[in-house]
Amino acid sequence: MFDKIVEADITKKARHIIGNQKDILLKKSFKEACIGMVITGHTGDYLLANETFCQFTGYSLNQLIGLNELDLTHPEDRPDMLKRFKQLQNDETERMSFLKRYLHKKGYPVWCNVTISLIRNNRGDSFYFIQVENIDDKLRLEERLDRRLMVEEAILRVSNIFISQENVDLNQVLSILGSALDVDRSYIFEIDNKKETMTNTYKWCAPGVEKQIDKLQELPIKDFPWWMDKLINEESLVVTDLDEIPPAGKNERIILQEQNIKSFLIIPVFSTGKNLKGFIGFDETKRKNRNWLKEDIKVLKLVGEMLTVYWDRLADREKLKESYEKQKRIIDSVIYTLVSVVSMSDPYTARHQERVAELACAIGRCMGLSQDQLDGLRIAGLLHDIGKVKIPAEILNKPGRLSFKEFELVKEHPLDGYNVVKNIIFDFPVAEAILQHHERIDGSGYPQGLKDNEILLEAKILGVADVIEAMASHRPYRPSLGIDAALDEIIKNSGKKYSESVVKACIKVIKKDNIH
Repeated sequence: MFDKIVEADITKKARHIIGNQKDILLKKSFKEACIGMVITGHTGDYLLANETFCQFTGYSLNQLIGLNELDLTHPEDRPDMLKRFKQLQNDETERMSFLKRYLHKKGYPVWCNVTISLIRNNRGDSFYFIQVENIDDKLRLEERLDRRLMVEEAILRVSNIFISQENVDLNQVLSILGSALDVDRSYIFEIDNKKETMTNTYKWCAPGVEKQIDKLQELPIKDFPWWMDKLINEESLVVTDLDEIPPAGKNERIILQEQNIKSFLIIPVFSTGKNLKGFIGFDETKRKNRNWLKEDIKVLKLVGEMLTVYWDRLADREKLKESYEKQKRIIDSVIYTLVSVVSMSDPYTARHQERVAELACAIGRCMGLSQDQLDGLRIAGLLHDIGKVKIPAEILNKPGRLSFKEFELVKEHPLDGYNVVKNIIFDFPVAEAILQHHERIDGSGYPQGLKDNEILLEAKILGVADVIEAMASHRPYRPSLGIDAALDEIIKNSGKKYSESVVKACIKVIKKDNIH
């Protein structure tokens, strides 16, 4: 394909830039580069483009010829692009990098990182050499991770409410969930013991959204045949558009339209005996085609389980201890789901957190910590690196020494992790342990530079366990340094960076369990 381009008239205009046919390596690099490359005239008219650029814009090379860089630029970004062209032409700069949106042939925007350079030939003719990295998928993933993190934080807050409050404020629960999911309404319906009616007992509405709770009392279940059949069979109802509802749900469609509902999600709630007790719902009243994410539905089902446990607890106070244990297991599920947020971008970090939690608890037991302290230490260990979700994977897995700016970004992860869990009330200072796990007793740690007695014992334990696991484990950017090297590090710095008592306990644990 490139050879044909070389023979074309348009290539003759660009030959002084690309080189003649003996410059095979340069041509091959241009053609096969994994990022988009474009050459335009001084007005932005396309002269040459490689296959990568053609692929993510949807145009063939022949279709691009005759078009202009501004033609493929999002209308909102065109004034800025014209300004940049002018700066280059006026010799204000020779090269610049920036973000912009290209328009795909089908009309949708594609976010790209663009580097543009001005090149002049001996006659003074100017051309633009443009390098284009498609970062649209990366931005979408970051947006999805941010959304997921917000939902996970809301689930943790709800979990804490169910555990810590004897009489749970369910309207508060609905407010937390509705705000995190960015819906218009969230609500709970309860079904009477005779299975004849259902009643809206709790509801939250976003500002400006009309409440319907007074109209939704003792509704006959027989009027909802399609709806109830799904719920009884333990199916969640996920409807992005009311037009999706089949003919069997015509009654439901009419009622939903009366409430101006465009899209909704329903999670069934059962008693311990698998009897349908009610459901939790979320409505959109302003937009159709809401994308209900599978991972959101997964964690929302945990809220249904929490509500089941709570209703059982209200029904039988004698089973309070059993319900508490169930709730703790649900918390564990939430915590491990939150850990999975990190694994989406860096699976090594997720596994690292689990191993640090195990070692930290073993050290804590050796030091005589109470069971409550060990429970809190385990949670802090599982979440101690959750703040790394905000660090780009290319930095976490970089094969080589980090730059100063990159390392400064990495050093923010204890504070980012602290901010995720700081509003969750645990019996143990989980957030503080996460914040302090990189502090050192000589004040050389981060992010606060705390010294010996200013650092929680549990954070000191996490710090040692973190160092041992990190050095002794394989990483994508280096092989394992081995347990001996890890032990040398903590022994050499015992009483300097690391607590002597923690180091002694760690050595005992490793020798006793024969850890390699």
